[in-house]
Amino acid sequence: MSDSISQRIEPGQAENLAAQLPREVGIFLTDVDTVERFEWDEFIDRIVEKGNYSPEDEQADAVHHARVVMDVVDDAIIDNAIENLRDQISSADDWNKLFVLVDQEEKTITEEQRSE
Repeated sequence: MSDSISQRIEPGQAENLAAQLPREVGIFLTDVDTVERFEWDEFIDRIVEKGNYSPEDEQADAVHHARVVMDVVDDAIIDNAIENLRDQISSADDWNKLFVLVDQEEKTITEEQRSE
């Protein structure tokens, strides 16, 4: 998934993000030199192609996998970096689907802060 993400963001942003992640993950972000624009559905299709998903659930599993990876990335990077990443890859509302878990976590944190 991270190599598909790296194809949607500027190389400098990809290197910055890669530096904040474990080497095993970050290496996939530094291998791409050009930005390629593709839609959400193609992104999921690319994950399905590279993954080992069962045919009956491949789309749903790929979406879930992408969301979990983005949530882990959010936990690993510095504040506001997820917003920079979101700005780079979100050319359409469909891409907000990638940040569902990140947004839920942020909402929970905000609600907890309000109740203190």
